[in-house]
Amino acid sequence: MKVAVVGASGQVGSLLCRVLDEDSAFSCVPLNHAAADVTDLEGLRQLFRELRPSAVCSTAAFHNVEECEKDPDAAFRVNALGARNLALACRDVGASLLWFSTDYVFGGDKADRTRGYTEFDPVGPGNAYARSKLAGEQYIRSIWPEHFIVRTAWLFGASGSRSKGGNFVTTMLRLGKERRHLRVIDDQVGSPTSTRFLALQVLALLRTERFGTVHAVCTGSASWYDLAREIFRLARMDVAVFPVSTEEYGQTVPRPRFSVLENYVLSLEGMNRMPPWQEALERYVREVLG
Repeated sequence: MKVAVVGASGQVGSLLCRVLDEDSAFSCVPLNHAAADVTDLEGLRQLFRELRPSAVCSTAAFHNVEECEKDPDAAFRVNALGARNLALACRDVGASLLWFSTDYVFGGDKADRTRGYTEFDPVGPGNAYARSKLAGEQYIRSIWPEHFIVRTAWLFGASGSRSKGGNFVTTMLRLGKERRHLRVIDDQVGSPTSTRFLALQVLALLRTERFGTVHAVCTGSASWYDLAREIFRLARMDVAVFPVSTEEYGQTVPRPRFSVLENYVLSLEGMNRMPPWQEALERYVREVLG
């Protein structure tokens, strides 16, 4: 199966290309921004007509939350219209589309919620980034039925996110070498997720025609504070971590306080391959520290 990966130089895209290359059933065509600009509909159409992929996986997104809030036009141009363009171009050549979405489509304001959001729970985006990603989901559903919308969250893995200056794990490890005390937010709870296991889950989906919206995160939940403490425990670093609220930390753009996802559809289908986040984190920290 020929799979074109749009956004191949990013955190998820680069790992996805690597995993695809390791599987003889797939032929990966990596496409960076210069090769495939999701805001250029005619360019995408021409490219896909030339490549004739069986599937397209797109990790291309504008996901810096603060910058999206400052420039919502740019967020909607990439995350919403870009998704529309991908769906139209895939429909032209009959290629399935796998597109990544986010836990942020859920408002996450219920402090008493104990169960993660499933694919069938109502959404409620609370910032420009989340609204633009939800609009992208809606475009894809209305244009091209042969799609996988994969909602994921709190990613860590090889390469890191260029727009965010790395990922949370590598940031904590770096700061832990520079400081003996850190303040970390403890009132945002989500689903820490390994990009490697996410990529393996994507390959399992691509082998099927079980189209629709799925959640794909490592199981369990944590706050950023919980995650930081576990990182330093695994790394055997003596760093004191102090919990602070979102307001104390100084974040001004609204973020979900509880955005844990449940891989409900994958579980119903008997396809959930995602491990507990602690297991995935231990493997990644070992890789980073060598």
